[in-house]
Amino acid sequence: MAYVNKIRAGMTPAQYYAAENRGKVYDIRDAGAYVDGSHDDTQAVQDTINEAAANFGGVVLIPDTGSACIINGALVRDMGGSVDPKSQLYIPQKNYTDGDRYTIEIRGENVPNCTQSNVLSPVVAPVRGSILRSTIENNVDDAYIIGTKGAAANYATNNYNNFAVRNLQIQYTQNASDQNTIGGIDAHNCGGLLVENATIFPFNESLNVCNQPINSAIGINLPKVDGEIMSRVKGVSLGGFQSGIKTGDHGYLEDIGIFGCLNGIEVGQTNLMTTMIKMFTLGCKNQITFSGGLSIVNILSLMVENKTQSKWFDYDTTILDSSNYGRGVVNYSIWIDNAFANASFVKTGGSRLRAMPIGFLSGTGFTVTGSTDSQKIASLITILTDLGIIANGTT
Repeated sequence: MAYVNKIRAGMTPAQYYAAENRGKVYDIRDAGAYVDGSHDDTQAVQDTINEAAANFGGVVLIPDTGSACIINGALVRDMGGSVDPKSQLYIPQKNYTDGDRYTIEIRGENVPNCTQSNVLSPVVAPVRGSILRSTIENNVDDAYIIGTKGAAANYATNNYNNFAVRNLQIQYTQNASDQNTIGGIDAHNCGGLLVENATIFPFNESLNVCNQPINSAIGINLPKVDGEIMSRVKGVSLGGFQSGIKTGDHGYLEDIGIFGCLNGIEVGQTNLMTTMIKMFTLGCKNQITFSGGLSIVNILSLMVENKTQSKWFDYDTTILDSSNYGRGVVNYSIWIDNAFANASFVKTGGSRLRAMPIGFLSGTGFTVTGSTDSQKIASLITILTDLGIIANGTT
């Protein structure tokens, strides 16, 4: 039901605010979306986003029909003023100086079932839950299914309309070479982002048969430095990207599963502390990579699992920080199957970044570089060996 402004006399401000927000739900079917798995619903979804924006924010509802909402539209190439979001769907812009900024939430009707998404097991095509499926094969770098409007490298003209994605399965289509060509959610030029209870996986194909993605495809690209607002990602699973999640400023990540990516977590910009808890990476080539600038991270729990896949994302390096960008602590546990028994859990560079093992498979070693890590881990090995928790001689 399209939103109609309702003025109710006699309400307290809190009651009025709650009533208004309950009413501001925009069903994409009211704009002509079919949500039948075949019709192109791109324009209907964008029209619904624009309607919500015209009414100072609200929820764009993706219904659970048993079929997908198909997004077949081309990338938005130029929104004017040298703004190029390079995304199929975009969030309209409010500048830093605008006082009437608002939030657009793209919300699925029902919480997705991650086990119906395509991880490293045989394909089980999702049949329930709200599904947003991109069907294009992208051919440019740094393009996304959902993105924000905002001028690059210009703090004052970033998009300070925040946006949220909840309860949604986002799917991408691979090319003929089984490669992902497009990213999922781009909030790089946004003031703040919330992603909760969402999955981003290929449609109808297991990551076991995927090849390395192209075009710098990133699952979730968080707001850059000077974004100001705390961004939050919680209860999310995704896979098949060059980088699963690229961090920005003031980030908080919790209960995240990242599968079959070149980099599970890319710490790509100056960070005013990114905190991560209960992170899980499976079959990623690099669990964490630092790709630019001073970065401060606090990873309370990183669980790493690697198996023999004979794929491009096979186990290689755990923490890659060759330029010593990282600051902070990574607490990790590791499980490597028998094919990798006695393999090293490696951290390269990053002498200012502490990597603290909190558990690992018997017979599995780990290697670190940097004086801080060497001293801390040497002491930890001695303690764990004395307690009988690890075998004597584990290095």
